Amino acid sequence: DTQTFEMPELRAEGRPYLEGRWSVGQDRIVCEDDEGGLAVVFEGASVRAVLAPGDDSDGTVVTVSLDGQTIDPEVAGIDLDLVDDPDRSEVAVSRGRVYELISSGEFGIHNLDLRFRGRGVAVHLLAFGTVHVPEAS
Repeated sequence: DTQTFEMPELRAEGRPYLEGRWSVGQDRIVCEDDEGGLAVVFEGASVRAVLAPGDDSDGTVVTVSLDGQTIDPEVAGIDLDLVDDPDRSEVAVSRGRVYELISSGEFGIHNLDLRFRGRGVAVHLLAFGTVHVPEAS
């Protein structure tokens, strides 16, 4: 079931909002346009997303912003590529898996915005952590 969504300016905490044409299923949402957006206000310190590439797996890119800003390198997740453009922090979705977007942000209420480029990209899950989890040694 494909629906077209518009992004509201005001957003309630804990509720995801979509922009563009999306198929909404029980275990995933799929962007049906070449571009789309997902935003959520969350309380936490880290963000992980289970994503799968779209029809053109080489062209599936997600631009990530937190509180209206590019992701600071100090809090960027391991999968986030901080490109040369200071207004962009991106992750290339090459296969279905968990992507770490934010690893050690300051705990609080944040606005997460994801912009998708690549028709067919699927979002299976967004997970928000309350503390930074250090890598196993």
